[in-house]
Amino acid sequence: MSVRIIDSFTGKYDFLSNFYIARVHLWGVDFPSNEHAFVWCKNSKQFKAEWLDLSPGKVKQKGRKVTLHSNWDEVKYDRMYDICLEKFRQQSWLRYRLLRTNNAELIEGNYWHDTDWGVCMGNCRNSPHIPVGQNNLGITLMRVREELRK
Repeated sequence: MSVRIIDSFTGKYDFLSNFYIARVHLWGVDFPSNEHAFVWCKNSKQFKAEWLDLSPGKVKQKGRKVTLHSNWDEVKYDRMYDICLEKFRQQSWLRYRLLRTNNAELIEGNYWHDTDWGVCMGNCRNSPHIPVGQNNLGITLMRVREELRK
């Protein structure tokens, strides 16, 4: 039996993206998207309140310029899990949609060379024609899906 693969968080599966607008309340803050919450985790002291009004793409750009917590590499995957879990716990209609992916392998396929959170699907730095990446966002979403099934 083959496993179904969802390898793009766009269109029908755009709700899986961290850029998807879905409020998540964490750490006493209402974030408009997972991307906003993730950037806040990088350095909450440098996160400005007006960033909550920015698009997820703009807040990601701002997040590239903040000073990361000294232990960021050790905690970033746990923070992403926490954020994703709360997104789907707090939004029942999104939880339903995630659970409807059943046992599909979730791959954050991209063309912007993100080989940590996703899989670069082509024209990648080291392998121009072979998908490359660790797919940590896809793995996180599959963990969340399993947790929500319990």
